[in-house]
Amino acid sequence: MKSNADRFFETLPASQHAEYREFEQEILQEHLKRRDRNDETSPFIIDRRNALLGRQKREVLREPPTADRPEGGPSTCDRKLAAYWVSQHYAPQWWREFKAPGSAVSDVRLTVAEATERYVASIGKVDPVTGATKVPRKHKARVSKLRVHVVPRLGPMLLSTIVQDHLSLVLNAMTVTVRENGVTITRPAMHSTRLETLKALAAVWRFTFRNSPVPFREAYLEKTAPSDERPDIDANDLEELDKYLKAIMKEGVMTLAEVEQSLIGALHMDQQTLQHRHLRNYLPISAHIVALLVGLGLRVSELVMLSWQHINLEKLIVTVPQSKIVYGPNGKPNKDPHRLVPIQRSLVPWIRSLMTICGIRSTRGCKSFVVQLSRKAIHSSRQASEDSVIARVSRALKYAGTKPQRKSSHFGRATHVSIATMTPNLETRVIKAIVGHAAFEGETNRYFKLRREYLRPIHHRYLQLASPTTVAKGAKGFVKGGANKRTKTCKKK
Repeated sequence: MKSNADRFFETLPASQHAEYREFEQEILQEHLKRRDRNDETSPFIIDRRNALLGRQKREVLREPPTADRPEGGPSTCDRKLAAYWVSQHYAPQWWREFKAPGSAVSDVRLTVAEATERYVASIGKVDPVTGATKVPRKHKARVSKLRVHVVPRLGPMLLSTIVQDHLSLVLNAMTVTVRENGVTITRPAMHSTRLETLKALAAVWRFTFRNSPVPFREAYLEKTAPSDERPDIDANDLEELDKYLKAIMKEGVMTLAEVEQSLIGALHMDQQTLQHRHLRNYLPISAHIVALLVGLGLRVSELVMLSWQHINLEKLIVTVPQSKIVYGPNGKPNKDPHRLVPIQRSLVPWIRSLMTICGIRSTRGCKSFVVQLSRKAIHSSRQASEDSVIARVSRALKYAGTKPQRKSSHFGRATHVSIATMTPNLETRVIKAIVGHAAFEGETNRYFKLRREYLRPIHHRYLQLASPTTVAKGAKGFVKGGANKRTKTCKKK
């Protein structure tokens, strides 16, 4: 009667017979050990902390109940019996897992460049028209770091041979090329950039080796040394001082005048879009989305999760479901799943206008999502795509002539925080609680949670948005792009 090992061996192509025997012998000779080498009664284990067996942990050999699932049953301290279990059950199982063509870990021979392309292909979506792979917006930063920093430096190396010390040297020597005042400058990469690059490479490892422990996850990253350059600014030269302050201001922060222009441009864009008959399901709420982002200081990921039942217009509060939650080893989140955000009184007309457009009579018990981009999806149980909302906002800001150069989706939070910090008698810890930033270190601040009884009238009045009526009047004389340029089409009209 043929054994399990013999039957499996017959299924292999003749070209793989010698390689399989070498694979089996290497396991028996190099990785079959006692758990305690000084104790003869200690059971035998397989040391899988190597590239051949997927860089996993040590595994106690047990009598397998079946050939397809070698686990369970008693262990053994007899070397002959342990070797028999390996040849009959474990070796065929690991060969299928690590060596078989088309397995998810065909692996130890994969270069960093090949593994990266496989990872990118797994998270991308294929365009049915062009056939090209499109990376979702939330993964673009990670893919960019892999292609710009990892592949050029480590591409030809085998992924399974990356050593932590060598990777530390590579990451600490990383540079980035930026353009300042029309001049291209190469400078050392920031610590955050190198850390995100390390996380991106770890994601490739976990995808390739099926979530096995990352051997380089504790690579040492040096802190970026502070620059010795100091600006030579004369406080008496007000024009030069204003230029400098505008240059160092965080990108995306708008003034209230620019916010009003964005609202007017977004409303005018919707009015022009509705003139196209084939877009009859288009929901004209671009200005409302801009108002919500600025008025509440939400992330786009939080805005698309917001439903009408989270809004209380009587008490002027919103219970925002937080998106950036990390769960610790004990299973508890690093912060509350929801946070309390006060509604600005100037935002109430925009919310009521949005309710009218969507046909919402009352927010109490209404589980429909606040933001949807199509009339058909107003009462859908499926939330709007984050990428689609960001694209709508980006197009509206570009139409209004107020779009920042990068990360246009973050302008609402940046503007909200900027205005709140300039408001007197508004504590910084309250602002951080409103926008969902981490609290300051210290025993006193970590116990602070924003509650309804803490809210004062100033928390509902520090940000003044233009009303929908004012914005509608401004949209009548609006010129696309924010400049005094009238197209021939506008002249004809």
